[in-house]
Amino acid sequence: LSALALSLGILYMIFPAVATLLEPNLKLSMLLNPMAMLTIAATVLFIVLFSATYSAIKLSMNNPTRDLKKEIIFGRDLSVGKVLLVMQFAISFFCISATLVVSRQLNFLGTKDLGFDRTNVVTLIMPEEYPMEKAEVLKNELKALPGVGQVSYSYYLVTGVPYLRDWYKIESGNAMRQIQLNELFVDHDFFNTMNIEVIAGRGFDIGNPADQRTAFIINETAAREFGWSDPIGKRISHGYGDITSDETWEGTVVGVVKDFNTRSLRETVEPLVIRLQYDEFPGMSLNLKVEGTFKETMVSVKSTYERVLPGYLMDYRLVVEIYENQYMDEGKALKALMVGTWIVLLISAFGIFSLSLFISMKRMKEFGIRKVLGATIGQIAFLHISYFVRIAI
Repeated sequence: LSALALSLGILYMIFPAVATLLEPNLKLSMLLNPMAMLTIAATVLFIVLFSATYSAIKLSMNNPTRDLKKEIIFGRDLSVGKVLLVMQFAISFFCISATLVVSRQLNFLGTKDLGFDRTNVVTLIMPEEYPMEKAEVLKNELKALPGVGQVSYSYYLVTGVPYLRDWYKIESGNAMRQIQLNELFVDHDFFNTMNIEVIAGRGFDIGNPADQRTAFIINETAAREFGWSDPIGKRISHGYGDITSDETWEGTVVGVVKDFNTRSLRETVEPLVIRLQYDEFPGMSLNLKVEGTFKETMVSVKSTYERVLPGYLMDYRLVVEIYENQYMDEGKALKALMVGTWIVLLISAFGIFSLSLFISMKRMKEFGIRKVLGATIGQIAFLHISYFVRIAI
């Protein structure tokens, strides 16, 4: 009961720091939830009843003759103290293992090759009603800046958002099969900007105006699921309105790109068709590959943006930050596990120290005899420590 009161007092004092670390929306009043209060009360009641009952049973079974013979009641070399110590080691091991697993998983998410380069890529969020005639001007002006590499438009953010989906027909044997596909609208420079590898065929050709309506590029997953061993030249048509609409644009597959995942790694890569934007609207995202000093380059980018689009405020996102924000829950879970693990290890250390002190006092005479008979302090310490090592193993 004292420990419960102490823990609640400590929690009250450190709660603002805990909320900042884990979740700003956490409220201390959540502990007043009936289920939380019932859980706390049931835990305290169990511990109190167990402690009292065990002590009563132990005392009622006290027998001087058996004590003198040092007979063991609960089985060979087994006691509640050892069981609790083993449980303490097991909980500590579980917490450490869980922390390591989550840490490695987050490290994997941060270093996993997504099929595109997310580092040093900045996405400018274009205004909803900006003058279309300035779109290509802005792109060329930014591309000419020192410190800026490739520049490209995409219909929406490169990562962190779901794909658009629409109905297509794909060549299947001698017929055209209806299928719903994820689609991505980009410009000619998108693959170079995002460093997406074209593994078969070609990318979009800026010198070929027909590509805007008749050229389709698919990913590896699409080629595999369509059963196309040689996708180049396969027919694809796209319809508007309902799936029975006669208004279609038909073209062919001109290239296959390596699978890239613009969404969370919780989701598998799905078949994707990539197309050029078919009208004068280039897209809501302008992607820049920053190759110079980031701060200086962004100052130049902002100046150019405001000169080409006066009256509009520049809004940008780092692609790597958008990607990492998808795993905020996992990051919070790791923080919670790390804090919990350190607390468990601290409690375990206190427990082992207390038990060690208790056993040392019980075996004081034994240690004295061993010392008189020639044992060194190191040997006695090893004997004492090996007791806990055997339990842990």
